[in-house]
Amino acid sequence: MSVDALQSVCGADNLPSWPNHSPLCPNITDASLTSNDLEYQLRGFVTDQRKDFGLTTVWDDQLSYLLTPALAAYEQERLTGVSSGNEEFQHAIRRSVPDGHTFKGFPIQFIHKNARRAFATCLR
Repeated sequence: MSVDALQSVCGADNLPSWPNHSPLCPNITDASLTSNDLEYQLRGFVTDQRKDFGLTTVWDDQLSYLLTPALAAYEQERLTGVSSGNEEFQHAIRRSVPDGHTFKGFPIQFIHKNARRAFATCLR
């Protein structure tokens, strides 16, 4: 709002003394790089944990690709309260998981970017 408009409504004596606009700084975090780095670290922790129990780990890039829209839908639901795409996701997972295998997963959100802390929380 312009200074003239404020003066016409409030009078010259009632104008705020702080600056009109506070400068906004651009986000310096690249969300894609941060996400990929976090995923890489978590994969390493999972692989090491399973190795400690004598288990092997194979990562399925196709399954990761299928999970992407589901995670986006969960994030959108968290923001808006509106659920969407769940049925399509379930059908896609059923088609991609081989007979005799089970898909188990759940969304979890953190307010930090510490992969070790996130992994420790998931193990509880």
